[in-house]
Amino acid sequence: MTNSSEIQYASDSGQKSALYRILRSAYRFWRDIVKPKNPTVIQTSISGTTHLIWKNEDIGWKIITTGSFEPEDIRYLKNTLEPGDTFLDIGANVGLFSLPAAKAVGPSGHVFAFEPIKRNALMLQLSAELNGLANIISLVEHPASNESGLSVEIEIPGGDGSYAYMKGSDANLGKKRISTVTIDEILKNSVASKIRAMKIDIEGAELLALEGAHELLSDFERSPDIVMAELIPEYLSRFGHNLHDVESFFKKYNYEANFLSGNTLRPITNLLESKSRNIIFKKNKV
Repeated sequence: MTNSSEIQYASDSGQKSALYRILRSAYRFWRDIVKPKNPTVIQTSISGTTHLIWKNEDIGWKIITTGSFEPEDIRYLKNTLEPGDTFLDIGANVGLFSLPAAKAVGPSGHVFAFEPIKRNALMLQLSAELNGLANIISLVEHPASNESGLSVEIEIPGGDGSYAYMKGSDANLGKKRISTVTIDEILKNSVASKIRAMKIDIEGAELLALEGAHELLSDFERSPDIVMAELIPEYLSRFGHNLHDVESFFKKYNYEANFLSGNTLRPITNLLESKSRNIIFKKNKV
């Protein structure tokens, strides 16, 4: 997900957005020059949690240069979760949300971390062991989609797992493929009576994965109170989706879109006009 400090809501957002794009391009140019080219793992601490990160990938480099990763979103998540809760992390990467969530829910709670890239899943697993959280986190090393058992390819642009995404049946058959799962399938045998929160960031396939959670989202008592999602129109279009599709999907299950400002959720009246890429869908009370 994207740091909320990069989001503009002012009336002159068009000018600010143009400036943001220039600054982002300059940052990426500088980053690509100075960051390591070869796979490099380092151990770091973020807010008291030990993480193993890839120094040569964009997420790891952001942590190295800023000392944190999406602190507002993670703080809000930790404040939402309580001991005994269950959290779903769809697109867990190396565990930057899964690990603090596991600390928040404690030994009586549980975290399901979906991460199909083996090297990221390994870092998450090792980090969980370093923090004494291995018994709280269940790794699901398959991409979440709207059907189970589909054979797909994981594309890793430039070798950077921060931007990996799923490709479907038209992908190169000569490449290594992996089977999909649905969220409902994974939760079928779970004893968790309540899923408190879900985070989903899978580079455009968000709606596919959410369609595979129909049973969960249809159960008002068990469904998440909040769903945190990164939504980028360019990435959604990879799968024939747009922001209107996502907004309509969530309204069907009685969720409303919000953005996070500090520690406060503020409603988004029109998702298509919002400049935010990090959206928190909150379930309305019946």
